[in-house]
Amino acid sequence: MFDSEQVAELDATATMSLVSGTHRLVLEQECLLVQLAAHWCDLHSPDSQTATERIRPGAERGQRVGGEGTAEVLEFAAAELGAQLETTAGSAKALMADALDLRHRLPELWQLVCSGGLRVWRARRVAQATRHLGLNAAMHVDSAVAPAIVSLPWQRFETMLQAKIIEADPKAADEQAEVWEAERFVRTGRTGQSGLKLLIAKANAGDVIWFLATVNRIAEILRLQGDLDSADVRRSKAIGILAQPALALDLLWQFRDEQRPAAEPQQPDEPVDNH
Repeated sequence: MFDSEQVAELDATATMSLVSGTHRLVLEQECLLVQLAAHWCDLHSPDSQTATERIRPGAERGQRVGGEGTAEVLEFAAAELGAQLETTAGSAKALMADALDLRHRLPELWQLVCSGGLRVWRARRVAQATRHLGLNAAMHVDSAVAPAIVSLPWQRFETMLQAKIIEADPKAADEQAEVWEAERFVRTGRTGQSGLKLLIAKANAGDVIWFLATVNRIAEILRLQGDLDSADVRRSKAIGILAQPALALDLLWQFRDEQRPAAEPQQPDEPVDNH
């Protein structure tokens, strides 16, 4: 018979074994899926068409879904794979592109995936981040980041990855930065029956941080003035105040020395400030 401590130890061992086994199974299934996508691309290359199929009206044409150095695949291959996997053609095409990039442009990461040493989503993120690079630059990034991708926390690894991408091709990094710069926008939705309108913006990260800090400060001033609405509602009101610069400046100046009392707890409906 086992005593209680031995039973607890056996339960813990069994649990760890189950978790480890599940983790290995997940890695194996992810690996098989990305290998399947790469093999699907091989089966649906333009060379797989007969001469008759190529000249038929509306015949499929080859297209490159991955980065430089990957082979072309037939244009309907993604839709067919998506149907087999019960997913969208867009998701299937992304999987195919990532699989080809990993196999042909990021061989060290590909080996890690195939050996079960790396989660596929991590490898795919690298494939997507390096797709705009030339073949040699992508392979340079691959050899630089492969030793660290398993050991580093993901946020630190992403910082390293971006640095290696810039190092591999500074000109491409500048061109990509210009593309991202052009993606800034401010848009509004329709006015609802309640008179509210959705505001969506994409701007420089530093500008957004300063804007939110000012919005949060004005929302806090409204609370100090006795406004009992939730933090989100007060932030919404703060945008209206910021639209009147003289009023916003006057409020900020009047309450320049006022702070939230240290003993006051954050209300449950108020998300913790990120700054």
